[in-house]
Amino acid sequence: MFIKLTDDLITATIIILMFFAAVTIMYIIYSKNYDRQRKSGPHGKLKFFGQPQFDNQGKLLGYELLLREMNESGQWQVPWRPNLLTLKQFLDLMREAVRSIPKGQDVAVNLSKEQLLNPSFEPFIKSVISINPDHQVVIETDLSNLASRREQALLQRIRSARSLGAKLSVDSVGTTMKEYNQLNAFVGSIDYIKCSMDEYRKSTPDQWLDVNLGSWVAFAKQHGIVLVLAKVETGADYGLAKQLGINYVQGYYTGKPMEIEDGVLADE
Repeated sequence: MFIKLTDDLITATIIILMFFAAVTIMYIIYSKNYDRQRKSGPHGKLKFFGQPQFDNQGKLLGYELLLREMNESGQWQVPWRPNLLTLKQFLDLMREAVRSIPKGQDVAVNLSKEQLLNPSFEPFIKSVISINPDHQVVIETDLSNLASRREQALLQRIRSARSLGAKLSVDSVGTTMKEYNQLNAFVGSIDYIKCSMDEYRKSTPDQWLDVNLGSWVAFAKQHGIVLVLAKVETGADYGLAKQLGINYVQGYYTGKPMEIEDGVLADE
């Protein structure tokens, strides 16, 4: 009986020790996560970084806000779901970010087609503009694969946003005639079109592009639209922009996304 009692006592002691060990480990994990969240803004592991946009003379024009997510190693990375923010979360993070952007510069934000068509879009964009009284708000959206039945609804939202003072930039303008023709429906409601160098780097010299950068330059001039060349990664990319008369550039060659921390824009 004494032996059995001793065994039971040892078992109970082991269970208690294991319990306290588990609690300690959980506390350490929680403390590390809390510290990371405390440092990464009002929504924990999410924060807007700012990537500068320049003209081809090197003058700073503004910043595009790019969402970043902190991984388990405490490093900032592109979120695996870039449109995971609710509109309220978007506004909270934006308030933190724009405090560091100098007055008079553009603030560009990426919104999906689904976010533009959200029933709360109009009060949302009013809020975006209200927290940017000293900045020009530019909405960037991708119109590729837009169903024709949604075209008019989206166009109405764009016109509404522009009537409130925002500008519109069509992102990731591609190399197909379908995209070229589709954009004609939005002429008059577009302020910028953004071409990414990734889509225009030919794998071979004889590769054919239905719509090349020169075609978009002509399109932009014809309709009074500003063309932005993004993903400018090399001096050759930058030189091509100058050669084609593209006045707005953005990319790692001219400026990486920068972390906004304690009111300061700092390199990523």
